[in-house]
Amino acid sequence: MESNGSTNPPLKRACDDKTKRRHVCLQNLKRMEAAFRTELNERELEIYVDALETTPTLDLVEAVADVIRTWRPQFGVNFPPIYDVLDAIQVVHGRRLLEKKTAVILERNDKPPTWEALREKAGVSHEQVQAWREAGKQAQRQHIAELERDPEWQLLYVKFAQARRGRPRLSTVPEEGDERSQWAKDQAEKQGWR
Repeated sequence: MESNGSTNPPLKRACDDKTKRRHVCLQNLKRMEAAFRTELNERELEIYVDALETTPTLDLVEAVADVIRTWRPQFGVNFPPIYDVLDAIQVVHGRRLLEKKTAVILERNDKPPTWEALREKAGVSHEQVQAWREAGKQAQRQHIAELERDPEWQLLYVKFAQARRGRPRLSTVPEEGDERSQWAKDQAEKQGWR
């Protein structure tokens, strides 16, 4: 095969893409250096770039912004460790996936139809639906009226109403004022306080 000095276009594109990614990584690392007022040496920069260069650009930029906003120096470490940056990237990536799934769910066409759509599909008029609702309300009112006329139900109603009004007595302290003060005096004498 003859070589005329030109490079393979896909290989060139891959090299250009890798160079761009490394450049984006370096830019974001420089942002972090400025934010945390520290400088990484050449070897540390290389380690970070190698770990971050496969990250999608938008995820990297957003994750770096999150790290700058949330990370705090601790134990004498003035720059976020690589695992904190990678964790932030995972969080951002997860957030993006969730947003995409949510958008897909909200935009899909097989969602359950509204009542109006069901009514139209069934060929029922709005007036018929209103008539059914009113008939249901009337039937419920009649049922309640029948129960109110039933003596057994009336006794249960009174019993439950009284139970709701009166709270359960857990204390042995009388509720009336005079009885309560006498009870307190008796307790004081019993305890030897008087």
